[in-house]
Amino acid sequence: MTDGTDDAVLVSGATVFSVEEARKLVAWFAEVTTARRVDEFLSGFTEDCVVQYGGMKPLAGRSALRPLARQLLGPRYKDLLCQKALRSLNGNVIGASWISEWTDAETGERRSGRGLEFWILRGRQIARWDAAFVAANEKALA
Repeated sequence: MTDGTDDAVLVSGATVFSVEEARKLVAWFAEVTTARRVDEFLSGFTEDCVVQYGGMKPLAGRSALRPLARQLLGPRYKDLLCQKALRSLNGNVIGASWISEWTDAETGERRSGRGLEFWILRGRQIARWDAAFVAANEKALA
């Protein structure tokens, strides 16, 4: 499964989104991420979603995604700001980029990072999420 996407997922949501609809969905995910609303974030995924986040082992199902969502939206990320931008749209596939900034609650360091992601949608929910994110502290970026 890590080398491709199941055909049932590819065809399940082959709907056409307008650019405006896709931008609204991307903005909604940025908003719930910034607000760190885990349950609302998870509601954007199908029950049987497949997630490949960075080099992590693939996750199957919303319940398997919950611990990762709790970690990514957890209290360690103080003053979290997530900004996402639509980068591509093709049928039910959305490509987006994001920039996040936060203060590490444990070290007090200001951090930032950039990510790229692809979503395969079934309706208005993500059935497959492939994402990569690279973070750095601000001293390393100066």
